[in-house]
Amino acid sequence: GIGHIQAMSVTALASALCAVGMLEAAPDLLSSPMAYCVKFLTLAYFIVVVVYTAEVFEAAFRNTAVGLCTCVGRVGSIIAPLMFELTHDSSGGSFDIFLLCIITFLTTVGILCNFILTKETKGRSLGETEQIDVETKGEYGTMKEEKA
Repeated sequence: GIGHIQAMSVTALASALCAVGMLEAAPDLLSSPMAYCVKFLTLAYFIVVVVYTAEVFEAAFRNTAVGLCTCVGRVGSIIAPLMFELTHDSSGGSFDIFLLCIITFLTTVGILCNFILTKETKGRSLGETEQIDVETKGEYGTMKEEKA
């Protein structure tokens, strides 16, 4: 199977490609199915990002990282309708500006994640993906004391 990084790339690029079918230049018959495809693929993208985030960070930072990932996703969900209306009003009733922003963002993410993300976590246990401190034996809530 494909790894998490490749899955992120594929779902982001597929979402961008489907969003092209929602532009005004595309046939009207294509708009509704492409909207459902974009919704499905962006949801799949978000799930892969959350899973990757949970696996790539060590236990001490895992909850914070997943929380930040979810927080950014929710902020995007709050801002998106506002940006949608703003671009719709400023373009004289067209949704193309908003869609072009989405296409550009998803394409950029889809291309760059292959180069920026270097730690593949697919097929590994969480113990293999984190560094466990030998002195604390991996006990929860313990921290290595600094020697003076």
